[in-house]
Amino acid sequence: HLSDLEGDADRCDKLRDLPIFALQGLNERVAIAGVSDLYIPGDYRAPGIAGTVRILKTGTNDLWKPLLFKLDVPELNRERLLQDFLLPQYEQLSGPAQLEALTWIRENLEAAFGDLRRAGRPVSGLEAAIREAPLVRCSDGLLRAIKDVYNPENETIREILGDSAPVPDVRQTYGGEVHAWYTFFESLDWRNDPSAQDILNRVDSLIGRSRTPGAESVEP
Repeated sequence: HLSDLEGDADRCDKLRDLPIFALQGLNERVAIAGVSDLYIPGDYRAPGIAGTVRILKTGTNDLWKPLLFKLDVPELNRERLLQDFLLPQYEQLSGPAQLEALTWIRENLEAAFGDLRRAGRPVSGLEAAIREAPLVRCSDGLLRAIKDVYNPENETIREILGDSAPVPDVRQTYGGEVHAWYTFFESLDWRNDPSAQDILNRVDSLIGRSRTPGAESVEP
């Protein structure tokens, strides 16, 4: 009974040493002593690309879950999945897997913020991590952080930066749900004003074109 483990550190340690804990997706049982990459599943659907995360089975009706908590196995909550797995691994994923991951982030970020608020923790750290990670595939094929991506519907951006402004790739990547993506990027403060550096780069580009003879030097 769990109450028998209260204050009994020795018995808890012995339980951790036993190879009795089953892993999801594998016909394998492991000990949890000294292992830092085993998790209790969270109460949400993780994306398929999280398959490399080692998650313990909790049994029928989560029968084993209280014991795993008692043995200090961490829960794979949304924030931990984002900070420890999805963000660090994102750039190594294939294009379709990146889209799957970012779609999951878009659909789960508010829930992750809610989890943090209920735990009395600030959301600013996770929000900054999402804004600053290179997650958005742009029209030039490069990945950029949301904070460095421009709103392509902003008239000022179009007038000042023209086609030099990095914008989301709606032709091949985000075209199926443009409104949902733009709303998500806006919620994380994508750029609606040209940065000083991008203006300078644009000016340099135009000067370079003006010095090139022929039709290519003419700005449309």
